[in-house]
Amino acid sequence: MDKTIEATVRHGQTGHTVVLSTEDHSAYQRQSRAFLDEYQPKGVIETQLVQFLIDDSWRINRSAAIQTTLLSPGSDACDPKTLDAFVKINIDCQRLTRQFERTLRLFRKIQAERRRDEKRQLARATKILKMYIT
Repeated sequence: MDKTIEATVRHGQTGHTVVLSTEDHSAYQRQSRAFLDEYQPKGVIETQLVQFLIDDSWRINRSAAIQTTLLSPGSDACDPKTLDAFVKINIDCQRLTRQFERTLRLFRKIQAERRRDEKRQLARATKILKMYIT
């Protein structure tokens, strides 16, 4: 198995560094911007949850790329180390996907609560304004 892939398999998925030195940092920044633009978080909690979504998504995409590399033509796909790495990456990818889905559900719930609160506050402010205008 390729040493770069082996190092990524052992350390890249579960390490604290999200973007590895071998990866495209500008692609990560573009992905981050796309998530932030789509979800438009407000406040620390929503922003942190979107950051979790960005990082988990990046790791999921990395997992898919590693799996493709492990099974690509010319790789030693029958090597027990390669198969073991594939299984570990697959398990980690499943875990990340479940984590992504839980985080997205939580984010949507918190964001919906915030929006309901904003509507209630706006309705109250409108009611108070109408009292003073009339």
